[in-house]
Amino acid sequence: IVFLIITALGYFSRIFIGQLLLKFFERILTKLPLISQVYNTVKQLVDTFSQQKKAVFQEVVMIEYPRKGIYAIGFLTNQAKGEVQSLTGEHLVNVFVPTTPNPTSGFLLMIPKKEVIPMQMSVGDGMKTIISGGAVTPPFEDSNNGLESSNDGSVSIDSTTGQSSQTQSE
Repeated sequence: IVFLIITALGYFSRIFIGQLLLKFFERILTKLPLISQVYNTVKQLVDTFSQQKKAVFQEVVMIEYPRKGIYAIGFLTNQAKGEVQSLTGEHLVNVFVPTTPNPTSGFLLMIPKKEVIPMQMSVGDGMKTIISGGAVTPPFEDSNNGLESSNDGSVSIDSTTGQSSQTQSE
């Protein structure tokens, strides 16, 4: 019994002291100008996703947004339900399109499922692509036509013709 009491006291004191230390360092971090913004953003993301039993973002998708011919990467979050589904009469899905470089804000779009293009990249790779403003993209090999992409290409647009060209850096 003495062993159990000592073990329980040690466990609870470790938790209590740990929480005090965490709050102390958190207060310091929130007072530092640049670090506080980064810390608060990361903390908000971690808190949001660690509280969920299932993944908030089910898969990475591509949609034509904000108009035809322009594409955006988003995350499928759920099927549209309730009043939204009833009013439209279409099979809609909820897609969250985060802003770059701060993915904690963005747009919730309810889109017909037939207009959503599933992507093969992981949710983590999709998030990296968005946060980096497209500078970081995962390697991809198109099994349909053998096309391969990597991160070492750069794109430039000729201001006189408006044509884009891709160059490989070595």
